[in-house]
Amino acid sequence: MFRPVRAIVTIVTATKGFSRHYGSFGTGVESHYWAVTRSARRRQATGRIRKDQKGFDRCLLEVALRRVSTEFVRASERGRQIEKEGIMKGLKKVLLGAAFSIFAATSLASSSLEGRTAPDFVLKSATGENMRLSEYRGDVVMINFWATWCGPCRQEMPLLEEIYQRYNKLGFTLLGVNVEEHSNDADRFLAETPVSFPILFDPSNEVSKQYGVSAMPSTVIVDREGNVRFLHHGYQPGYENEYQNQIRELVRE
Repeated sequence: MFRPVRAIVTIVTATKGFSRHYGSFGTGVESHYWAVTRSARRRQATGRIRKDQKGFDRCLLEVALRRVSTEFVRASERGRQIEKEGIMKGLKKVLLGAAFSIFAATSLASSSLEGRTAPDFVLKSATGENMRLSEYRGDVVMINFWATWCGPCRQEMPLLEEIYQRYNKLGFTLLGVNVEEHSNDADRFLAETPVSFPILFDPSNEVSKQYGVSAMPSTVIVDREGNVRFLHHGYQPGYENEYQNQIRELVRE
């Protein structure tokens, strides 16, 4: 065996541990080494080996080392790719965890009202008079926070009117709290979609903050004792059925 080839064997042996982490690195080098060695021996046996033995040795070493270099680059690229994928997976977990924490914190802030006395408030109504929540103690009260720029709010408004008409005589009141800074848009919308329940205006959003409103619409249902019993965030078709079930439950108490 030529002296340069012995050096290659040493390189291959030293890189076997590295190949465990980066695929076929060591295996590829070894395969190339044996192929070059077999070729050299055949040429030596048939008398066609070059006279310049040192030049042949040097050529053999350069070819083998080039192969080593190529495999090393491929293995390094693969290693960097694995590392990058690991970092991205970790980053995704961190971001998902952060998003979940924010959502959980928001939900917790809102749901903390359940079972507690509903914060009292006074707001100006569409008729011009001030209305206070505590004046409705003894009734089941639904407080619906809404805005004209909210599509689902517009969609559920006629349904809320139906609910109000159906249960009002049973000791049920519905207060629609508009959260927009100016009431002009609300006035125009109500002219097109009139309702008979009281509409209140919260231009500074002070009441919205008291109730931890984080979505439009948001609906709070208060029992006869003035305690928050149910909370709803947003609206989807079918929610009105759940509203009615909860109202019936509280009206019977």
